[in-house]
Amino acid sequence: MKRQILLIASVALLLMSKCPTGWTADDPKVVAAAAAAKEAKLKAVTSQLTSGDAQQINDAIKTINEAAADESRRLQEFFDKWSAPLLLAKRYDDAAALALACALNSAGTLSTVENALRLRVRALLNAGKIDDALQTAKSLYNACSLPGTSAAIELAAQVLVQAHKDDPAIGKKFKLQQLAAADTNATVAVTNAPSLLAGIKVNPQAYQEAIDRQLKRDTITARSLLGLGTLYLLADQPDRAEELYKQAYDTLELYELGQAIEGLARTYRAKDGNVRRANAYIIAERSKVQ
Repeated sequence: MKRQILLIASVALLLMSKCPTGWTADDPKVVAAAAAAKEAKLKAVTSQLTSGDAQQINDAIKTINEAAADESRRLQEFFDKWSAPLLLAKRYDDAAALALACALNSAGTLSTVENALRLRVRALLNAGKIDDALQTAKSLYNACSLPGTSAAIELAAQVLVQAHKDDPAIGKKFKLQQLAAADTNATVAVTNAPSLLAGIKVNPQAYQEAIDRQLKRDTITARSLLGLGTLYLLADQPDRAEELYKQAYDTLELYELGQAIEGLARTYRAKDGNVRRANAYIIAERSKVQ
């Protein structure tokens, strides 16, 4: 009898799925209702995060994580909306995680990477995770755009001070070291001094999944090489990034060539821990088109 009931139920479900008036997951009304419910949950996140109620904040973070996993294309939108409220709610680890996800998903847009990693550093410092903040500051220094170098240097200097309470002048030392290396008239001894960033080892694990995902794509274009190169710079693997940017340099159209040139300059900055060779490379490339 039980088997017969199960069989009848299975047949009924099959007929319902084939019936044009059946209530199925593919029904446009059902899909629209689910989407509307999802958006309603997302709209409630900000008020939940600012409610001061632990359970509402937890519910909001669960919604963010589910949405981020389901709609990675909207990660920058989620970051823009909720990074500040997460910090205000003192959910520093969650803010840091959202910032990292946004950076990894936006590797082709350096301005987004920079904004996300700056906030991640701030969140990690607030969480008392100084070593993680140092690693992120180095990743930012490695990967940021050339115009973003000064801001990355300033942030790295601040984190170095936090990490070395016994040496309050270390931030100033770091900035002076960077300035000296940028001076074309500086002595070889000054420019070859080991960077204070050299001792910071970045754990590549945080970036490996995004790298693997890019490598598994069926088609890797010259443009996608640029974003992949940024991921390798974030992971503190400038040698691999350099290979990719050289490939891009050889295949990109002229109007996009500047991105590959900047990518190579960024790898030299990451390798050396200063901008001297990067600046020299940019100057040499400019001379070719004059």
